[in-house]
This record gives sequence, structure tokens and C-alpha cells, in this order.
Amino acid sequence: MKNSPIQILFVEDDTDTIEIIRFFLPPANYQITISSTCAESLVLAKAGQFDLYLLGDPIDYQATADLCRDLRAFDFATPIIFCSAAASPVDCRRGLSAGAQVYLTKPYEFDELRQNIDHLLASSRELIPGRGLAKAQNTTVSQLGLVIHDKIVKDRDNDQSAEV
Repeated sequence: MKNSPIQILFVEDDTDTIEIIRFFLPPANYQITISSTCAESLVLAKAGQFDLYLLGDPIDYQATADLCRDLRAFDFATPIIFCSAAASPVDCRRGLSAGAQVYLTKPYEFDELRQNIDHLLASSRELIPGRGLAKAQNTTVSQLGLVIHDKIVKDRDNDQSAEV
């Protein structure tokens, strides 16, 4: 039985970036829904069932951070990768505290993006079978993000040490 493609909501308005992402995340494995505005993205996220949110900087950093927070307000389970040109440590902390599990600074390596997608999806399925995270009680969004982030870092470190 063939697995269905991973459903990704990609928030980006740069057509070159969109085409590159489509190239590196082939349709056989990934079904990518494109949204160029934060408002449209929120509507799509509430209406759809996505496996991952991939947030670019379609308008500005603050709007994307607000979108990340808005997504977390109704969806604790779906992993978020925040991709931004804002590269300061403060920006990274803000993106993570808004609810993202991974913060990538543009330009980033596409293999790194794919590896993060794979780790996030594997970790979220392992930690939350059946996407039951949204029903978790007494757990804040920040705690959930840190648990998933720590699991991803640990898995990545284990993978790298096994390669050596």
C-alpha cells in the first residue's frame, strides 16, 4: 500500500523560492499548498489537514511570527518550520517562542530543510500517535515545542554520531 503524500502548507510569495521548494520536495512524496499571505494561510490551515507548516517571510517577519502564534492557538500538533531572512539570535528565539520547532535562516540548504521535515514528522508521530497532541492537557505550546525540538536535536545528534 502506497503512503499518501505529506501535506505541507507553504507560506511564501517569492515565485523563485516556491519553484525551488517544489523541485526539492517532489510531488510523489509531498503535496504542497501555496499561500502568499498570512491571512489566506490561516484560513487554509483551519480548513485543511496539513502534516507540516512551512513559513517563509511573505510580508514581514512580524506578520509571519503572528501567523505562527495564530496557528498554535488552534493547532498544537502540526510541526512548524520557520524560514526567514531575519538572522539574529533574537529573531530565532522569537520564531521558536511563537511556536515553531525549527528556525532556518535564509539562505538555507535544501537538504537541511528536507532533513528537518523528516525529523519533525517522525518525531511528531512518535510523540503524538494519531495527532493527539491537540487534546493534551496541562501542556503549554512552548513546552510542546521544546519537547519536540529537543527530540529532533537528540535524533539528529544520534544520526550524526552513527555516521562517524
